[in-house]
Amino acid sequence: MSRFAPFVNDMNTPSTILGRREASGSHHWLLLCSLVATIFVCSPMQALDGEAVPTLQQYCFQCHGDSTALGGLSLERISSQDSVADSFQQWEKVAEALEAHQMPPAAMPQPTDQERAQVVSWIRSELETYTQQNAGDPGRVTVRQLTSAEYAYTIEDLTGLDLDLARKFQGEAVGGEGFANFGSVQFMADAKLELYLEAAKQIADHAVIGAGPLGFYPDPGLTGLELSALNRVQKIYWENGFRSASGEGGRPYGMDRYSRVFYVAWRFKHRKTLEEPGATITEIAEREGVSPRFAEHVWSVVTAPNLTYPTSEIVSLWEDLPTPTQSDQLLEEARAGSLKVQEAMIFWPRWLMGAGELAAGGAGDERALVLTESELQAVKQHKFRFASRPNRGGNSTVTISVTAANPMSEDQPVVIWKSGMVRIARPDRDRDVPGLPLKGLLSPESLDQFGFGKGPNGTVIDEDAFAMTAGSSVTFDVPLPEGNRRFSIQLEAEFQSAPDSDAVVIATITNAGMRGRPSSALMGDVSSAGYQKWVDQVLEFV
Repeated sequence: MSRFAPFVNDMNTPSTILGRREASGSHHWLLLCSLVATIFVCSPMQALDGEAVPTLQQYCFQCHGDSTALGGLSLERISSQDSVADSFQQWEKVAEALEAHQMPPAAMPQPTDQERAQVVSWIRSELETYTQQNAGDPGRVTVRQLTSAEYAYTIEDLTGLDLDLARKFQGEAVGGEGFANFGSVQFMADAKLELYLEAAKQIADHAVIGAGPLGFYPDPGLTGLELSALNRVQKIYWENGFRSASGEGGRPYGMDRYSRVFYVAWRFKHRKTLEEPGATITEIAEREGVSPRFAEHVWSVVTAPNLTYPTSEIVSLWEDLPTPTQSDQLLEEARAGSLKVQEAMIFWPRWLMGAGELAAGGAGDERALVLTESELQAVKQHKFRFASRPNRGGNSTVTISVTAANPMSEDQPVVIWKSGMVRIARPDRDRDVPGLPLKGLLSPESLDQFGFGKGPNGTVIDEDAFAMTAGSSVTFDVPLPEGNRRFSIQLEAEFQSAPDSDAVVIATITNAGMRGRPSSALMGDVSSAGYQKWVDQVLEFV
């Protein structure tokens, strides 16, 4: 709906107070009926009963007649009018003055209380009768133009585009009161009509007429045809699809479908307890605004036997949803629990890929994060180069971690880190900054934490290397000089495990408060059967 109606009432005449509509246009026949009716109706003066007319003539006309009209009021004139509506406000003032004994003046002859009450009663009665007969009538309607701002807003509401049309029209405060929407003085100049035609052409340039409904697009011309097709495709995805991750700044959308479909499966599972034993999953899905096919697919997964990791982890969360009762509070708890299942399912791929913040405005992790067999290719050796620009100056805390990507594995893999170098950029952004050995940058407490030269089970490794098992992490501070907020870390990592191991780990370097993506690698033995089995299970989850 437009912000402004195309026509508004002009409320600047006394008849507005009365709620009187003057016939115009197609209402001429109403005016004819009114004129015929007046032939058979007495005028207000003729309707006065008894002594009312002589009372006004005797006490009022001397000062408020046609020849004198003190204070601008002629009772002789207004009492001869066809209706009290023509002088509604004046009749109200007359009644108030008589009731308050303000008129006639104290020095003039006074009517009796009965005469005064008779005239007041008639005035009040006539005013009340007219008000009731015309209740709800807005009065005279002046057809007026939309102001330039109203016109621009209306076009924006109709097309969805801000075409800045208000700038095309000159100032419209022509009524002398400073108002641009004063219908009684608006007019259409030839030049303004030309401007409306030019605006219409500009709007038409953005219109695309095809097989579907009329559409409007920001880019005018032939490109609108392609944009129209793209818009229809996008609409299908927005209405029926969902996306948990996207590259180059794409935002997730439609993710609430996951929580709703898990709730549908929960209601279907407990339909007897919820007193709807005959309900089908299709009926429940349609009631929750979820695709029945999607609901049937999810139901087949959550009820499948012998599920593997990571699918089993998600289904386990769904199975932990509360046992239902008729309590509204418990139903809301089930919805909230379904949302947590959704969050866990969306988070797991991001965790596996070592994702950073959502990409927005050129910052954050802009990878697509789509799990495919090629993306799941692990490595046994990896060279890390982690570049960071923390949001705050001062020391920056860095974390190096190794996390099990296959918690079902019973093996104990080890990651050996070596050749650690740290480069702290200078404020002048000199690229030839010499690197500092990581070991020489650490405090005594951090050196103990890293355990340089010590391998698993007490074995000896290179004195500048350190070993980490799955589930462990180390932290240290990088001191940043005044005015400097950039540094980089280089490390080499080597994965070691038992032969034919199914162990897979995520090795990550990150720092607190960073934007963008951490530096991470999926590490494992791709030649082992155990690793390939893990890949198959992840793809089954996908």
